[in-house]
Amino acid sequence: MGSIFDSCNTVSEKCGKGGSVICNVIGTILPIAMISVGAIHIDDCPAQKYICIYLIVAGAFAILVTGVRYLESMCCSSNSGTPPLPILVVNGVLGLFLLSWFIAGNVWVYGLYGKYNPTDKTADNYCKELVYVFAFWIITTGYILLGVYVLLVCFVACCCRRR
Repeated sequence: MGSIFDSCNTVSEKCGKGGSVICNVIGTILPIAMISVGAIHIDDCPAQKYICIYLIVAGAFAILVTGVRYLESMCCSSNSGTPPLPILVVNGVLGLFLLSWFIAGNVWVYGLYGKYNPTDKTADNYCKELVYVFAFWIITTGYILLGVYVLLVCFVACCCRRR
């Protein structure tokens, strides 16, 4: 499972420093925004209290993964191109956790789709619209980017096959 850091390396190779800077800014701001929205509105979604927790944990782990990748590139690069075993284990554990957490977030966010009340704070199904819509689009954007990535890989594979 890749991270913003891997994507930024690819963007930097293909689009130069400008694309890399934009990718790094987004990759830094988005997790901070996730943590902020989740923490500020921790009690504003009683319909599904785990949505705010999802945002906080996903944002924190996104920063952690990016930090581990930067650390790996700075101090653990070897001539063989293969990171040391401890780094591989840490990346594997983080990847499995993030995949599991992403699936849980899907259940919590999409499970509430069309069922929450963004206006009546006294209702059992109340969820602040900002919290729900933000979490919904974080997850949905992940699927959109995955789809674009798959299409690009298929396109490149088809182009390279014809040569």
